[in-house]
Amino acid sequence: MPERFAEAPVPATPRRPVAREGHGLRWTDPYAWLRDGAPGALEAASIRQHLEAENAYAEAVLAPLSPLKNRLRETLEARLDPQEQGVPWTSRAGTFRWAYDAEDQYPKWYRLEGEAAELVLDEPALAADAEAFSLGAFAPSPAGTYLAFAYDQSGAEHYTLAFRPLAGGQEEWVTDQSNGDVVWAQDESGFFYLVQNDQWRPFQLRWHRRGTDPVADPVLYEERDPGFFLSLSESADGAFALLTAGDHQTQGVWVLPLTGPSEAPLRCLVPPLAGREVDVDHAHGHFWLRSNHEHPNFGLYRLASAGPWEDAPWVTLQAPQDAVYLVGVTLFATFWARLERLEARDRIMVAPISGSGQPEGAGEEIVFPSELGQAGFGTNAAFEAEVVRVAFSSMIDPPAVYDYDPGARRLTCLKQRAVPGYQREDFEQRRFWARSADGTAVPYTLARRKGAAARGVHLYGYGAYGVGEMPGFSSARLLLLEAGVTCVLAHVRGGDELGQAWYRAATGLGRERTFEDFLAVSEALIAEGWAAPGQIALEGGSAGGELVAVALNRAPGRWAGVYAAVPFVDVLHTMMDPTLPLTPLEWPEWGNPLESTEAFEAIRAYCPYQNVKAGAYPPVLATAGVEDPRVGYWEPAKWIAALRNAQQGSAPLLLRTQFKAGHGGATGRYGGLEEVAEAYAFLLTVLGHAGSDEHL
Repeated sequence: MPERFAEAPVPATPRRPVAREGHGLRWTDPYAWLRDGAPGALEAASIRQHLEAENAYAEAVLAPLSPLKNRLRETLEARLDPQEQGVPWTSRAGTFRWAYDAEDQYPKWYRLEGEAAELVLDEPALAADAEAFSLGAFAPSPAGTYLAFAYDQSGAEHYTLAFRPLAGGQEEWVTDQSNGDVVWAQDESGFFYLVQNDQWRPFQLRWHRRGTDPVADPVLYEERDPGFFLSLSESADGAFALLTAGDHQTQGVWVLPLTGPSEAPLRCLVPPLAGREVDVDHAHGHFWLRSNHEHPNFGLYRLASAGPWEDAPWVTLQAPQDAVYLVGVTLFATFWARLERLEARDRIMVAPISGSGQPEGAGEEIVFPSELGQAGFGTNAAFEAEVVRVAFSSMIDPPAVYDYDPGARRLTCLKQRAVPGYQREDFEQRRFWARSADGTAVPYTLARRKGAAARGVHLYGYGAYGVGEMPGFSSARLLLLEAGVTCVLAHVRGGDELGQAWYRAATGLGRERTFEDFLAVSEALIAEGWAAPGQIALEGGSAGGELVAVALNRAPGRWAGVYAAVPFVDVLHTMMDPTLPLTPLEWPEWGNPLESTEAFEAIRAYCPYQNVKAGAYPPVLATAGVEDPRVGYWEPAKWIAALRNAQQGSAPLLLRTQFKAGHGGATGRYGGLEEVAEAYAFLLTVLGHAGSDEHL
C-alpha cells in the first residue's frame, strides 16, 4: 500500500559503528550513537534533531491519512462520557468515587456521605502544569482523617509522595522517589512507603511519622540484590503490612503488624527461593499463601499468624490442579473469591468461610455474559463486605463492573461502559487453535462483524512476563471491527493464558516458542481462509513489539504492515547493560547474556535489531517516548534505522517519538486519542480500508 502514503525525503541516519564483544564474538552497533545516557536524559542536540526529523518525516508521509485519522479520533472522543463517574467503593475510611468534569483530562476524587460529595483530591489541579501525568496512589488513612497520594508529572514513573488532611489543608511532601506503594498504621500516626533508586528499582521500605522531617525517615528494609524489586501492600483484614521482594519468578515476603510499634523489625514469613512465587494475605488468624512450590499452577496454603514459620508445615487449603491455574484470591470476613483460568478462559469462584476461618466447599461460579472474556476483581477494600466487586469484558462486551452477592447468588451490574452506535449483536467472537512448530496447540480468539466479507486481519500478540492476553474489550479495536476487519488475539507461550507452565516454557532459552506460536497462528489464519499472505496487519507493544518485530524479520511478505508501540527490539544490548533500569530484574525472563553463553546465543539469534536482513519490508510505524524508563527511546530509533538500511522495497518505515511521554504514551483520557487514531488509521490504510467511510 505505499501509494496510499505521501512521498517525502527520508531522514538520513548516519552509520557510526561502535565495537561490541561478548563470549568470543565481535560485532559493531552502527546506530549506538542514538542513545544519550539513561531514559529521559536527552541532551545531545544531534539526537534530538534526528528524532525531530523523523517526526516531521512521519507527519509528511501520513498526511493523506489525516481525514481518516480525524474521523477515528472523533469517533473515539464521541464514545467517551464527558462526565463519567466511577462506581463508589467503600473502605474503613469511608465511601469514595472518582468523576470527570466535562473536558477534563483527569478525574476528581470525592468522599461520599449520603447525598453529599466532598472533593478530596483534584487531579486536574495536580496536572495543570504537567505535560504528562499519572496518579500513583490514593491512600486514605484507616479512620479517614488523612490522605496520602502520589503523582508523576513527567511520564518517567518517579512519583512524588505527599499527604494532608483528607478534608483539605496543608500538603506535606515526603519524597520524589516513590513508586506509589503506601500503607498506613492503624493509629494513623504515619505510614510505610517504598523509595526507588536512580534505576527505578523500589529498594527501600521507610516509615514516615506525621509531624517529623521526612529526610530523617528511618529505613526499615533495604533490598541489596539489584535483580529484586520491592512491593508493599496491606492485608485484607488490615492487620499486617506485607513487603514482597523478588523478580518475575521468585519472591520472598516479610510482615509487620500494623497495630504494633511502627519501627519494629520486619519478620520474614517466606524467604526467597529461586523459582518459587508466592502471594500472601492475612485473615481469620492465618496467613493465606498462593504458591507454586508444589505445582506451576499454584495452590493455596495457610500458616498461623504467630509463627514460628521457618519449619512450620503449610496447611493445604486448595491443592494445585493440572488443568486449573489459580490466578488470584480475595478474602472477606465470611467468604473468599478466587480467579482461575482454564484453557484461556477466566472464571471467578466464590465460597463461604466458616466461623473458624476454614474455607467450605468448592464454591459457586459467577456467570458472565460471555464464555470467552477477561474477568477480574474490582476494588474490594472492605473486609466485612457482603458482596465481592468484580469486572468483566470480552472482545464484543464493553467493560462492566458488578457486585456478586454469594448469599443470594446474585450478580448485579453497577455500570457498563456506554458505546454510542455499537450493537453487540452485530459481532461475534470465537476460539480456535493453531499447531505450533513443536506440535503444541496454541489458542487464539477471533472477533468479527457477523456476515462481513473477509477484509484483512489485525493480529495482536504479547507473550511475556506471564501476562495473559485475555480477550477483553478495546475501543480502538472496535474501530477495526466496525470497518470489517477480523481481529485476532494470539495466546502465545510467554503469557499465562494456559497456566504458569505456558509462561515458563517461553522464558530464557525457551523464548523461541513465543515466536513460533505467533507465526503458527498467522499460518492458521491463512490456511483457514481468514486472510491471504499480505493481508495481515500486526500490532504489539513493548515486549509485544519485540514479538511483531521478530515476525517481521522472519516473514516480511506475510504482513500488510506493522504497528510497534515502544517496542523492545534491542534485546541483546539492553540485557548486556546492567546500568539500565530494569535490566537485572529482566534476566530471569530473557536470560543473562553477560554470564551465560547459551543465553547470549539465544538472544542474539532472535533479537530484532541484530537480525534485520536485506529485503522488501511492508509499512512499519514505531513509537517511542523519551521519558520511558522501560524501553529506551533509542531502541525503536535504532531498529527503524536498521530496517531502512536494509529496505529493498518502497514502503515507508516510520518513527514517532514523544519527547514528554513515558512507556504508556500521551496521558489523559483525551491526550492519547490522537496517537491511537493515527495508529489505527495506519492499520486501516495498510489493510486497504483508507478510502472507505463505512462504519467510521
